[in-house]
Amino acid sequence: FDWYGDVDDMAKVLAYLQRRGLKTRLSKSRNTSIDKKTAYANVSYGLHPKDMPLSQLYTSGEFPPYQLFFDRDLLKSFLQEYEDDVNLYLRVRKIAMKEYIQSFEKM
Repeated sequence: FDWYGDVDDMAKVLAYLQRRGLKTRLSKSRNTSIDKKTAYANVSYGLHPKDMPLSQLYTSGEFPPYQLFFDRDLLKSFLQEYEDDVNLYLRVRKIAMKEYIQSFEKM
């Protein structure tokens, strides 16, 4: 590829794809499985959700807030696993690693 886009500027990505003739508009007749919205719970689970068995999470009826699954250990794993991608992103965006990490800590 000689061009790449990211979700930080989705309007730019869509405009680029449209200029190349790709259809980016959603159909008026929508699929309900796509339109489905996840209901997140506002309750305490006793255990941290990432330490709960999947069967217990499944039967709880609602998902724990996604922010509970994102912690420093997950961020560390992500940065190691996708090191080359993250470094490229930081270089293109002209962002320091420290600033990038702090953006996740605000979540």
